[in-house]
Amino acid sequence: MRTSSHHHATPRSSHRSDSTSGVSASVAAPGWPLARWGALLAAVAVTFLLTLAPAYGSDPFNLPGELVDEVGAIDDETAVRDAQERLHEETGLQLYVVFVDDFGGLSGWDWAEQTADASHLGDEDLLLAVATGERSWGLSVSEAAGISVDQEDRVVERIETELRDSDWDGAAMAAANGFIDVRAEGANAGRNAIGIGLGVAAIGGAVITVPRVRRRLADRRRREDEAEELAATSEQIGGQLVALDNALASSETELQYAEAEFAPELTRPFREAVEASRAEAVEAYRVREQIGEVSEVTAYNSTMDRFRALQELIARADTRLDEHTEAFNDLRRLSDRAPERIEELAAGIAAATRTLDDTEPLLAARTDLRGGQREQFGDVIAGCRALLGQGAASVELARERLRTEGPEDAVLPIKAAEQALSEVTAQTDLLADVDGLVASWNQLLEEAGASLMGDLADAERLAPQDAAVGALVTTARTALGRVPDAAEDPVDLAAELGEIERALDAALAGYRAEEEKHLKAVGRAESQQRVAEARVKFMDSDLQRVWSLTPESQRRSAQAARDLLAQGVALVQSDPETAERTLQQAASRADAVARALPTVSVQTGGGSGWGGSGWGGSGSSRSSFSSSRSSSRSRSSSRRSSSRRSSSRRSSSRRSSSRRSRGGRF
Repeated sequence: MRTSSHHHATPRSSHRSDSTSGVSASVAAPGWPLARWGALLAAVAVTFLLTLAPAYGSDPFNLPGELVDEVGAIDDETAVRDAQERLHEETGLQLYVVFVDDFGGLSGWDWAEQTADASHLGDEDLLLAVATGERSWGLSVSEAAGISVDQEDRVVERIETELRDSDWDGAAMAAANGFIDVRAEGANAGRNAIGIGLGVAAIGGAVITVPRVRRRLADRRRREDEAEELAATSEQIGGQLVALDNALASSETELQYAEAEFAPELTRPFREAVEASRAEAVEAYRVREQIGEVSEVTAYNSTMDRFRALQELIARADTRLDEHTEAFNDLRRLSDRAPERIEELAAGIAAATRTLDDTEPLLAARTDLRGGQREQFGDVIAGCRALLGQGAASVELARERLRTEGPEDAVLPIKAAEQALSEVTAQTDLLADVDGLVASWNQLLEEAGASLMGDLADAERLAPQDAAVGALVTTARTALGRVPDAAEDPVDLAAELGEIERALDAALAGYRAEEEKHLKAVGRAESQQRVAEARVKFMDSDLQRVWSLTPESQRRSAQAARDLLAQGVALVQSDPETAERTLQQAASRADAVARALPTVSVQTGGGSGWGGSGWGGSGSSRSSFSSSRSSSRSRSSSRRSSSRRSSSRRSSSRRSSSRRSRGGRF
């Protein structure tokens, strides 16, 4: 599958860390230490954030840890985290990996870029995002990470190889190991260019080389194990091919005997089966030759896939031969007991005739049957009598051939009589429960009518002005009006209603797609509304505590955030796309206001109230309450893996000034 990639660098403005913003209480209750007030308010803030903040969805979000699995894609979390750990220990780079179902309409590179921005990733932070449902991926790498585009291309090739096999664990580990390898290349080149003392260089080389040697040894063992498994599978397939050849030879011999004994009409399906299996055997040998010799360097995944397909081909051919070998045996058994079977069929046909003779007057006496139902029952009985006539004639022919030619020649008319009696038996079994059959027909009609009524409601709601849809609505209402008519056949009328419904479905397909698109957009807007409402709520809470110290410009920005929130809420149902953008602006504006609010300090020693040594006077001790938004973004749901390592690994020296984002499909 061709994968499209996109590279672009997006400049990022410097961003002040959330941990530097916040407010502190201006006054402490008598007898309460300031630290206890801080702990209480912090707990309340976290509780609000955890309660009101929305669950993560397809939209870009602030990653709570290095491994976020929204869809349960990861099988071996320990192995993936170990790979991330090795990358960090050996290179200082931190790889963030996130699995979601889809990217919410964004491309992989845009989703990765926006998530990296929302997560405040730094120069040494990498992000791999995978949408398993829509089979897309995105990668975000800082320009300052020391990884060239060419090196990144080689890592992407390794990632995509695993993604195409739906190996989500493998994709994450391929990213981590790939960045280890390409960073090691740069480190080796840099080591040759920098003279820093032979002793230190030797020690550093030993520290770096030991884990690399271990990895090489582990890779070597893995390749040897894979080569051994491939060789064993290849040998097994060779045995299966030989067994298939033997089965084909045996089946051909059996077929020749059967063709000499039985009529061509009976042996033709067997001949076709043998020819089909022989063609599949030829194809199996061709595929095996294409795979060639298995060696240690043979690609494991692709070769195993081809081996599995080859085994399925062999099994299909072998199963077909087994089925028709058993059919050969059935013919011979039938030939051996032809006289007994002829008499059994004659008795069965006579019994079925008596059943029809008893059933017909009972049906005629039923006064609750519709006209169409009576006609259908009459057609069933007439068809059964015709089949019984054919069966009786076949029995007489079988007797004649048994007497004049032999049992093998009687097999064909015996099988014809068996087929006729089998069909009659199935029909008379239905006629034995007329009440159940009538009830099922009436239910079928009822369900067809109810389903069509649902389509009519959709048509009137979605396309009241569409003339073509209107014509179908008229046809549907006319047909529904015939449902109570006692002269109607419920089965035929149900089929007619189904045809009308299919036509309406086709006419409404475009309208329904638009409605579905609108409802999804409304859902995204409602999710963003919850985010914006929570952000504005916390902004107002923080603003109230430092109102007197807040500049007028910040007050105006806060009001602008409230106005944007109101505008967005008003547009959620009518214009959800605009509403979502507006609500994103409201949340962003509220976040910016909260980060820019002044930090209030309170004196805890010397003087009292607003007196003493004043704000920040000599010898005073100050405490502040942080209003960091990060607490709301660092929670995790039950489906997300919590990080084993502290989120402080995220590069905190500065935001990455420029990141490269790319992505594609697999």
